[in-house]
Amino acid sequence: MLSRIVTHNDLDGIFSASLCSAIHGIDEVEFTGPNAVANRAVSITADDIVCDLPYPGECGLWFDHHAGNAEELRRLGVDPLSQPGRFAQEKSCARVIYSYYQNDYDFPVFYGESVREVDKIDSFDFASVAEWRAETPVRIINDSLKCAFRDREAEGAYYRSLIGRLAEQSMAEVAQANDVRDYFQAYLKDEEKMVELIRASSSFHPADRDREFAIIDLTHYPKQTMVVRNLAQIIYPEIYGVFLVQNLYDRGVKTTNLKVSGSLTIRNGKGKKDIGEIMRILNIGDGHPGAGSGQIFCDSKADMERKKQDALDKICQIWHSQAA
Repeated sequence: MLSRIVTHNDLDGIFSASLCSAIHGIDEVEFTGPNAVANRAVSITADDIVCDLPYPGECGLWFDHHAGNAEELRRLGVDPLSQPGRFAQEKSCARVIYSYYQNDYDFPVFYGESVREVDKIDSFDFASVAEWRAETPVRIINDSLKCAFRDREAEGAYYRSLIGRLAEQSMAEVAQANDVRDYFQAYLKDEEKMVELIRASSSFHPADRDREFAIIDLTHYPKQTMVVRNLAQIIYPEIYGVFLVQNLYDRGVKTTNLKVSGSLTIRNGKGKKDIGEIMRILNIGDGHPGAGSGQIFCDSKADMERKKQDALDKICQIWHSQAA
């Protein structure tokens, strides 16, 4: 019997959980990331619905849209289309779930509108920086998720509350709630600091002569620092992509292990660059064309510096080998 939803801790994961919660009447939700699932750090059983995450080996239903997760299953000799649920390379996992159930479930009209907004956020499908920065309901909700919550419990409680509200209200209605507005405003204050941090910590690879992508390197900071990498577009409107390198932290303690993430910018438009493919070629992670991330494990600080530079060199090579 399906009794829990395990989902990604971003807007796509939250709205995916909202759809599944409404359809199956499930209230228990756990938020996690792809690496935790891939490394079997999360216990998942046949009673769980898994959304926007790698296939865990066992579950009741699996919904996903990341090409790398399907490729990994095929590498293991498993057909991703044979798993319970659905895999499809859509703009969002929410779109996969909506399409899976739309012929059998009488969705409220606003569900379709919400899915279109999640598509836009998850695929970063904006026509201009002005459109991206406009204070729309979906931006308010999405940015409220990036607020610096006082602890994981408060964060989880807010995420769960959004799942219930997004199942019953349009994004325009949800975005008007006092707590959503408060978290959004708190994020905006942090965003100003992020822009200055990016300005101080960003550079371009020497081989990237046309300065097509910016590199944000936070490994020199002693404390854990959060930035939204796409904010680099405010400083460098001419770039086509941005990559962020930062240390992983274990219970608040800085390690020598690295997280590398990247995304395409609005200026890239419908170009052929593929961030997810870069992560897969590096064999460190996954993603989709617009965004991706991975982890690099290091034995020492010196090893970290070597592997960081090697990864950035290879990112530059792969980036310029992809079609323009």
